[in-house]
Amino acid sequence: MDYRIVTRRPDGQYGYLPHYKRMTSEYLTTALALGLQVRHCEELRHPWQDPSEAPPPRRDSPGLPPNIWTLRAWCPAAYRAAYNGSPLLICWHFQRASR
Repeated sequence: MDYRIVTRRPDGQYGYLPHYKRMTSEYLTTALALGLQVRHCEELRHPWQDPSEAPPPRRDSPGLPPNIWTLRAWCPAAYRAAYNGSPLLICWHFQRASR
């Protein structure tokens, strides 16, 4: 997924901050090519939340441009169902290989 961040430009209009989506394998491929070894990798996941217990939908920012970060409030049950157990953050521990 591409989570573009909405920002107000100097001219008062809205725009999106640049964002580059990378696959996990791209980070690993680059690290190995630089002579790094993986010492540990931990993938943190979204906690499981029961979609049937989600709060009622609400619109936080009416009149503003679409923003992925506000969509969770629009349909919280769908958000919970889609993100339960999905990757949230990957923490790598690399070490330079001895020569």
